[in-house]
Parts: sequence; C-alpha cells; structure tokens
Amino acid sequence: MKIILNVPYEEKDLVKALHGRWDGKSWYIPEGVDYHPFRKWIDPKTYQSLEAPLNIDDLLLQYKKRSLLRSAHFKQLSSLGMFAGSSPAKTTNRYLLIST
Repeated sequence: MKIILNVPYEEKDLVKALHGRWDGKSWYIPEGVDYHPFRKWIDPKTYQSLEAPLNIDDLLLQYKKRSLLRSAHFKQLSSLGMFAGSSPAKTTNRYLLIST
C-alpha cells in the first residue's frame, strides 16, 4: 500500500533521509519501509487506519476480492486460448501458460 505524505518543501530532505520517495507528484512511503517515523506527514485519518488492527471480516473481504480478480483474469486468458483444459497448471503460486 502506498502511503502518501504531506511534506512541506523545507522538510523534503528529512523525508528523503528516512527513505521516503518522490514520484513526481507527491512524497510517499515505499513498501517495506516502517511508517512510524513519518507520522508527522501522514494524514491523521490514514495514520489511524494503519494503527487499527484488521478484523476477520476485513481479511475475508480482501481474500474474496483477490479470488474474484484471479477468477476474472483466468477467464480472460482462457477465452484467448491461453490455457489447455479447464484450469491452469499450477507451479509454486504461479500459473504455467500452455500455448495451444
């Protein structure tokens, strides 16, 4: 998840030193970087949502969304003749494409 930061120009060097990144439009925290040192520049509502623990309903909803996306992607590739048979051959969490 990309966390956008509200950084005044005068403080950009400090954010950069903390490994914040600039994408040409705004400062953000890249994946894998701890967001706690950036609290000063994170919108309070965003920070609160980062601190709130996920409940089981949120986790199930995220899983369901991912499953639907995978299903739609598989159907799209199948319609293009990218898979042989009714399901893709699986190899370590990645689908092996079989050309026909």
